Amino acid sequence: DAHISRRGEELLLRLMTPQSPQVRALFVAFYADVHFTRCLAVHLVEVQGMRSEYVKLLVGQSVDRIVNLLPADVQGASAISMYTSHPEQVIVQQAAVDPSFGARFAVTVTATRMGQSCCRLHAVDPA
Repeated sequence: DAHISRRGEELLLRLMTPQSPQVRALFVAFYADVHFTRCLAVHLVEVQGMRSEYVKLLVGQSVDRIVNLLPADVQGASAISMYTSHPEQVIVQQAAVDPSFGARFAVTVTATRMGQSCCRLHAVDPA
């Protein structure tokens, strides 16, 4: 499922990302010799699947969006806390969790500059 190659001092990892909210975990072992007899380090790499939502705005405009998460996404959480990687562009207005329907939250997206930007929203179980 994963292919690792080396180009000079660079380590390249190619793999299919899992569907959100799944996580794919793998161990990468580093050896001191070509015969794999002396292990230098072992690192756990976790790749998290993410969902994408796209919004097009003119600079200075804002839009409210509702985002729904499936019950499998919230995995039985009774509450969620929302965090954003760019709080000046995306503001979380409210969040509600229902174990049978998942989670629903409202966000306000504001275009603060020209060009494309990326923002990550993190839903975290505070328990």
